[in-house]
Amino acid sequence: MNNPWNLDITAEREFITKNVIGIFIQKPDICPIWKTGKIGFKNYDSFNNPIQYKCNNYKCCRNISIRKGTIFEYNPRTPLSVLFKIIKLWIIDSFNALAIKKN
Repeated sequence: MNNPWNLDITAEREFITKNVIGIFIQKPDICPIWKTGKIGFKNYDSFNNPIQYKCNNYKCCRNISIRKGTIFEYNPRTPLSVLFKIIKLWIIDSFNALAIKKN
């Protein structure tokens, strides 16, 4: 598996559960596709989407990205921890693109 960011998948899952879910991404109560069934979490072996929603409706049973319907949906090939670091350097530290690339 290609990992240009030198990330650990368990560290990425931990980052998402501690810093993203419930703060920036709200978990839906029901399946957004079928409008029935409960949504749970499922670990997935991908650096870009290590945690996904899983519908428990027997007709649906889909895996849904936690990025769906958020600002992170538009950059699905970059891990969330990398996106958060870029946003922090850009907004809080006021770095430009060249300075962010060096970090």
